[in-house]
Amino acid sequence: NTHFMFNAMMPLQHLILQNKPDEAARVLVEFSNLVRRFLNSSAVAGSQQATADREITLADELALLRGYVA
Repeated sequence: NTHFMFNAMMPLQHLILQNKPDEAARVLVEFSNLVRRFLNSSAVAGSQQATADREITLADELALLRGYVA
């Protein structure tokens, strides 16, 4: 979702412009982890493997949601 990506990048830009590189790096790492989780979960859900192999654990889903709302 491009709207989500844009909104997620705005705080990062603000931290860079405020010369807060440590905070900007932390936000970038958190954002990249969240994107990785989204991509991994969508790849699993869209695979042609058996249904049991495509299941996402509740723990993984909760981690994804926690990262999204953080």
